[in-house]
Amino acid sequence: MAEKKSKKSDNKKEKVEDSVAEEERKRGSSDNARLSDDAPKAAAKKPAVHVKKTEKKAEHLKEGAARDIGVPVANPPKLACSDLHCPYHGHLSVRGRIFEGAVISDKMDKGVVVEWDYLMELPKYKRFMRKKSRVAAHNPPCINAHTGNIVRIAECRPLSKTKSFVVIEILK
Repeated sequence: MAEKKSKKSDNKKEKVEDSVAEEERKRGSSDNARLSDDAPKAAAKKPAVHVKKTEKKAEHLKEGAARDIGVPVANPPKLACSDLHCPYHGHLSVRGRIFEGAVISDKMDKGVVVEWDYLMELPKYKRFMRKKSRVAAHNPPCINAHTGNIVRIAECRPLSKTKSFVVIEILK
């Protein structure tokens, strides 16, 4: 019984193929002719070329312009750098919190320690306590902040065990 069904389905397929072939003959063209016309066009298309990140980076540096980081900055860096962790010339995105503070140490390679003071209220005594925060931040070569500079830092993805901020601007 299974043999009869398979013979019937084979007969149907053959009939459909025959009818399609007759229609093509009536039109005067065939799929094979169409494919042969398209074949040179397909061969003429250029294959996709893979461009490395460093080549894209080099093209961007040739322009010399800093990209928009999404934070209003009064004076973006005028120098171009090749640091991948630079928000202006690299691939580092800036998000989250933004702080202003003084650079108290620039001994790290491409890194600084930024400190700022703030007041914390003690409700029991109705007084304020002065506290300070210290944060390690990435210092791109195009900004190059030194000890004593007042800088603005912005949160970014973790760059190392302690660095999750990047210097985006020197204020003073």
